[in-house]
Amino acid sequence: MLHHSFEKVILPQLRQLVDTLSKLAIENADVPMMCRTHGQTATPSTVGKEMANFAYRLKVQLRTLEKIIPTGKFNGATGNLNAHQVAYPDKDWIGISKRFVEGMNIQWNPYTT
Repeated sequence: MLHHSFEKVILPQLRQLVDTLSKLAIENADVPMMCRTHGQTATPSTVGKEMANFAYRLKVQLRTLEKIIPTGKFNGATGNLNAHQVAYPDKDWIGISKRFVEGMNIQWNPYTT
C-alpha cells in the first residue's frame, strides 16, 4: 500500500506542486517584495524569485525521493522464518519469500529484524 500510494499519489502531487510553483515564479517575476533577515528588513527581491527558490528546492528533494527503492520482507516477526519452518519444514521459505515480495514489484530484503 505504501509503495502504491507513493507512486500513484505522493510523487504525482509533488510533481504537480513543482509545476505550480514554477508557473507562479514566471507569473510573479516582476512583483517586488521586501525580504527580511535576522528579524529586520533586507534587500528587496521578487515574489517570482522566491517561488523559483521553492520550486528548485522541492525539485531536488523530489529527485532524491524518486531514487528510493522500496524493500519488503516475508520472513516472520524476527526475520528468522521460525513460524514458517515449524508449520511447513519442507518448503523453500527463502525462495518463497523472495518470489512473494518481488511479485509486488518491490525489492526483497532477506535480512530483517
